[in-house]
Amino acid sequence: MKSHRKGLSPKFLHRGLALGALMTFIITGNALAAEITTPQHVSHDTVFSGDTIGNMNFTHSSQYAINHTGGTLTIDDCVLENINKNSSGDNYSYGSVLYSSATGGKITINDSTVQNNTNLGTARRYAVMHITGDVDISDSVFKNNKSDYMGGALYLSTGNATITNTVFENNSSNEGGAIIANGGSAGSSVNIINSTFKGNDSGSTGSGGALNAQGATVITLSGTNNFEGNTAANGGAINNYYNGSKIIFAEGSTTNFINNTATSGNGGAINNVIHAAAEEAVVEIYGDVNFSGNTANGVYNEHTLKILGGTTTTEGGIISKGEKSSVELSEATLALTGGKTSLDTLTGTNGTIKFVKPEAELAVASN
Repeated sequence: MKSHRKGLSPKFLHRGLALGALMTFIITGNALAAEITTPQHVSHDTVFSGDTIGNMNFTHSSQYAINHTGGTLTIDDCVLENINKNSSGDNYSYGSVLYSSATGGKITINDSTVQNNTNLGTARRYAVMHITGDVDISDSVFKNNKSDYMGGALYLSTGNATITNTVFENNSSNEGGAIIANGGSAGSSVNIINSTFKGNDSGSTGSGGALNAQGATVITLSGTNNFEGNTAANGGAINNYYNGSKIIFAEGSTTNFINNTATSGNGGAINNVIHAAAEEAVVEIYGDVNFSGNTANGVYNEHTLKILGGTTTTEGGIISKGEKSSVELSEATLALTGGKTSLDTLTGTNGTIKFVKPEAELAVASN
């Protein structure tokens, strides 16, 4: 059974939710240009369509524009903007625009804009959207969102996420300027397809200007993805960090890292490091990856880097060092166009190294 509402006020939305779990609620602004300016509690299957959700100010950590505790949630052709939280005295604050708990159903965000939102305060503030569970995001824009702690736009916890044809621009946080993906011990997957990360920032001490992977998280990049002008202390674009996290560049994919900056000198584009000796962090490349104009270098690796397909072209070089570090080049091409590539170890079969420009340098300690 479906209940169609046009231009619904939040009051009527809540009345509808009390009717039973068999209903799907569609709140659409297409006819009456609904503007929702009060918090929404979603506990049954719900669709927001054509709405503007925003202009809210919160001072307590447990306040959210959308609190999703049950049923599927679809946000289609919506604008979520000017939702600001500034709370104090609490240890944690999970989102301001959206908080989805483990009991919530799948979330779908399509053709929507999430912009000019904040989650700030005196303690740990996690993104403007905190999602635990499965989510599909497509044809959307996340712009000018900010949190004080982890993930400017999105904090993705356990579950499976797919992000397609989406732009993340000028988002900021202390870790993971646009996205934090933390699967914890349970694990999670994030699939990114044909998306752009531009001008995101994790500050002067943070890691992962655009993406930060933690815990048992696997991030797979497919299609064509671009990372441009992102900034962090380490890992200007991507930080892959401890406890089994993995970044995969899929076969047939193309990923471009352009003018990203690591202000502390580790991984202008990618920083692949471990938190403790017993942990691992892995980057696997099966497609084409291009590094150009990144500062301080293209890739900094302290654990496992595998180039297993396609062509990896680096202008800024690759630095791989440390007791746990390893680089494998098999059935793939590493094209050096500049900078210094320095590897403690290099193994592999049928790999090709090309010196595209004479200024490129390569040093290998052992193979």
